[in-house]
Amino acid sequence: MDVLASQVVDGTSSPVDALSGFGLMFPLLRPGERGARVGIAEWGAEEARCRVRVLEWSLTRDIHLAFEEVRAAELLFAQTQAVAELAESTSAYFERAKEAGAATAIQANLALGELQALRLDSIHAEARAREARQGLNALLGLPPVTLVELSREEDPSGAEALQASAEELTSHALQARPDLAALLARYQASEQGVRLAISKQFPQIALGTGIGLTLPFFSRFGRPAIQTAMAKREQLNREFTAAVHSARQEIAALHTLWQFAEREVQLVETALLPNAEQSLELSRQAFEQGEVTLLETLALQRALIQARTRHTETRAERSKRAWALLAASGWLLGASDTHATTDEEDPR
Repeated sequence: MDVLASQVVDGTSSPVDALSGFGLMFPLLRPGERGARVGIAEWGAEEARCRVRVLEWSLTRDIHLAFEEVRAAELLFAQTQAVAELAESTSAYFERAKEAGAATAIQANLALGELQALRLDSIHAEARAREARQGLNALLGLPPVTLVELSREEDPSGAEALQASAEELTSHALQARPDLAALLARYQASEQGVRLAISKQFPQIALGTGIGLTLPFFSRFGRPAIQTAMAKREQLNREFTAAVHSARQEIAALHTLWQFAEREVQLVETALLPNAEQSLELSRQAFEQGEVTLLETLALQRALIQARTRHTETRAERSKRAWALLAASGWLLGASDTHATTDEEDPR
């Protein structure tokens, strides 16, 4: 008998009573419990690793897009400055011609108005370039005023991966995108959670100075816990399926946008820009011969500026869409090894 029983019965106790009441028990794991607990821990660690990769993946995409915006904005600013210098010389020419009586006041005012409009465009282009720089520096963790020298890297539109179809890009994304891998890891952890709940319906056996047996009567042999774990698994299954469908739709849309951007760049480079350049050159020759007016010449000059601006914008847009498509299909980061480390069922 133990100390408490001796004290209650006869009001005395001894060391023998204390030693006889001492017990040391070690609970044994139920069938499948250890494997389930290990599986939950492993898939939890895998999900955490994938979440880190999701942040890296998102940051890499944003930096590439910001890089293209900086390049486009600074190129537009340089082009605007160059055209403004040309317009300034044109305005000065007509101002001198007006004083000499070779040009009218209207012509001089038109040239001056064009110069002022280009100066305003230059201010907007400079503001855009500075804002783009600040956005890139923020992503790189640098002070806003830091000037990072940009390299002239290869156009992403020439990447071999972009020659694949939308279906092939989607297939690669399902194996490489870290956000999908994180959802899959969470689902697999829930699968192990179901196994753990099932294992707890068996009796709990403990060995030591004696033998203990605990039957889960009060938990109805774990049925509520099993149902809860299965409901969680089903919810995560649906979340993963929805994420796969969303990724498939995203890649298809980006692939279409990239194809149209490619066609637009080709049209601008082969037709729109050469035509505007040729028209301005012909107008200058005709103006010298008195065949066209200054207003017509300025209109053609403005058309050339717009064509060059559109050329720069379309090239930048094509590069941005190329980077977005490469990111969505999982090519900006190496493929995740999640699927290579398990033989568990894929909820897709």
